[in-house]
Amino acid sequence: MMVDRLKEAALELFAWRGYEGTSLTDVAGAVGIKKPSIYAHYGSKMDLFLSVAGWVSREYRQFWDRSLKEAEGMRGDEVPLFLFQRVVGFFSQDPARLAFFLRLWVFPPDDDPELESALDILRENNRRIVETVTGIVRRGVESRLFREVDPEAATHLIFCLLDGYLLRTLRPLEYDYTAELPRLLDLLMEGLRVPGERGGEAR
Repeated sequence: MMVDRLKEAALELFAWRGYEGTSLTDVAGAVGIKKPSIYAHYGSKMDLFLSVAGWVSREYRQFWDRSLKEAEGMRGDEVPLFLFQRVVGFFSQDPARLAFFLRLWVFPPDDDPELESALDILRENNRRIVETVTGIVRRGVESRLFREVDPEAATHLIFCLLDGYLLRTLRPLEYDYTAELPRLLDLLMEGLRVPGERGGEAR
């Protein structure tokens, strides 16, 4: 469908060029149509941007729901590591989605009050995810798989590390982040686990 093609093309362009650096002519050219044809689907560039933002935000929330479902039944100290790896895998398959989220969250266009609705979706997704992972960490602490840490603070630390890792993969330096991921995750989990404790469950 043309709407899907437009969103895919716009995602790539907004991700790498930014909102201000992308024109509807660019989007039309990427799918092989003339600019006026876009107006049959979207009234403005902001309408298209908001459609892309809503689409990728819903997709990411569905990804998290699937990942949490897959994590059910895992040992409690395995879940944060599993989720970290899943998120890395999700964005490594399509770096444009990561770049788009970064622009939307950190450098959003500021010429339309409707943009706040897209940011609200991101905030709600983040709240739900943080709340869920905090519960996982809390149960890990209660079952003595994890050290006596503040579960919410530990969760935010995990996400700070995840965000930093993902940003580094967008513009990698000499360090091989992909090859080193297992070792980095081992270091993270060693900081959470009670020394010598690797068994048990925290669901």
